[in-house]
Amino acid sequence: MDQFIQQIFENLDKWRHLPAYQLERRADIFFSVYLPEYIKREYQLEVELIIPEFPIKVDIAFPKAKGNRSFKIDYLFKFKNTRKIWFIELKTDTESVNEKQKKYLSSVKNTSMVMILNKIKEIIKASSSKKYNNLITLLIQGGFVKDSEDVFDIIVGDYEKEIVFVLPKKMKEDLEKDFRVIYNHDISSVIQSFPDELSRRFAKSLTEWATINADGNSVSNV
Repeated sequence: MDQFIQQIFENLDKWRHLPAYQLERRADIFFSVYLPEYIKREYQLEVELIIPEFPIKVDIAFPKAKGNRSFKIDYLFKFKNTRKIWFIELKTDTESVNEKQKKYLSSVKNTSMVMILNKIKEIIKASSSKKYNNLITLLIQGGFVKDSEDVFDIIVGDYEKEIVFVLPKKMKEDLEKDFRVIYNHDISSVIQSFPDELSRRFAKSLTEWATINADGNSVSNV
């Protein structure tokens, strides 16, 4: 196996046990490549567009919130030839799933895409960051909006939205009654079918992240 591929994943496997290390922020690029293939095989849905760190204005979930702050959903997946959108929350530690997050994700599911996009427009109008131009470009590519002097015009109707958690293992709490849940072993079973070294080594780490907690203890059966 290529020594650099091996070293990348050895570092991820080791450093995830440190108190301030955020594995999701390092591993998300790998999930962004392999999740679409898993979804295609399992659900017969082909990903057309991925937008990472998709902004949701805070007052969608918390109406009394002031200002133009946003929380970020790890990925928006838009699928070809459907009206389906998945908002995907990536977790490499089940302990990081909390009630506040579940509340705002449920609010997103129950909010129209038109409203979500209008709230993004409010954020952009209040920001001086040029990076939002790149977000607008992706929204245009996805057919959600078109160019306008007023930031953008919304051209989308509404979509069938789902909230999806990617988790290393099952939780004591039954998330599946409210959300779609994909587990590491589901993705790993697909990745292991690929012949390349990177895929095989990522699959190995997925298994380790599911069987050894971030605190270093073995996962107990739930």
